[in-house]
Amino acid sequence: MGIVKSLFQRDPLGDDTSNETQGLTGSKYPQYQIPDASPSTKEQIEGLRAKANDYRQRYHDLSRRAKQAYNSGHKADAHTFSQQAHDNKEEMEDADRKAVDLLIRQQQASINQGELDLHGFYVNEAIDCVRDVLADQSETYQLTVITGKGLHSTGGVAKIRPAVISYLEKHNYRYTLCPGVIEVGIQTVAPRKPRGDEDECCVIC
Repeated sequence: MGIVKSLFQRDPLGDDTSNETQGLTGSKYPQYQIPDASPSTKEQIEGLRAKANDYRQRYHDLSRRAKQAYNSGHKADAHTFSQQAHDNKEEMEDADRKAVDLLIRQQQASINQGELDLHGFYVNEAIDCVRDVLADQSETYQLTVITGKGLHSTGGVAKIRPAVISYLEKHNYRYTLCPGVIEVGIQTVAPRKPRGDEDECCVIC
């Protein structure tokens, strides 16, 4: 399936909200929940995310130093810091890309059966993955998207779930909301706002 092909077309360094994962626990780039996986795969994913976050921090630090050097008139130093920042950004993107590839591969069988678990993804990765999975399916396909309730997100406020709902509404997908889960139909229709309590499933069509 081609669900990795379009990931990272957006800048993964966007604002902090867009880069938060479903399992945030307080710090900026913490450990987070990962769908069922072997201990070795989970360890690889966590290791890659940790590496990416190290490179991300260096990127921001070097970018700041480049700007300071440039504003101080030290253009040679600014160029050096800027190049180092660029190198760290590429390393960061590579590590995040490998983590996403593992996240997708370890649940490929579930995806083929119509279930996608978005725990462990950043928001922009989750949206791209939902888009690509839906784009690869037939007209009668139904996709169960596991978003969680955001209980482990900063302040207990979900990031991925509302982003997925927004994407589905923008592209006129029929979907049903249940706690922690979104059932999506591949056929698209004009969306309507949900009525009633989301603690009980409700159809949006």
